[in-house]
Formats: sequence, structure tokens, C-alpha cells
Amino acid sequence: MSCGNWHSAAPALITLSEIGKAKSRTSLSAELIKTINPINPHVEKHEKIEKIIVMKEDWNVDNGLETPTMKAMGQNL
Repeated sequence: MSCGNWHSAAPALITLSEIGKAKSRTSLSAELIKTINPINPHVEKHEKIEKIIVMKEDWNVDNGLETPTMKAMGQNL
């Protein structure tokens, strides 16, 4: 997903598993940061993740957030 050239790094848009949903916000944040911190030093500047956005619902064709070919429906996000 492109955020335009005004943004120096990519956000990670994620949905949570049932296990993730059961975690406290503090615990979840710590685990996500722990996962991303070792990755960022090894990718190009425009590929670095500087923000994680937890989506309220999964992306799928039924709710209009994804096309049948698994592309994001940008106008609905």
C-alpha cells in the first residue's frame, strides 16, 4: 500500500488473531515492537515500518476491503 512520497516509511496494517485480541494493549505493543525492531535495520529506508495500525476488521471480499484478486480496495479503507 502506498502512502505517497510525503511519508518516509511504510505503516504496517495488521489484523489480530484471537490470541492477539486477548492481549493487553501494552503487551501487544511490546510484542509488535519486538518483532519489528530487528527487521528495520535490514531493509531500505522506504520499506522501514515506523507505525503499526491495527485494523478493526479483516480485509476480505465480503466486506468490500479486498477484491477477488486480493488487492486492497483503497476507497473503502
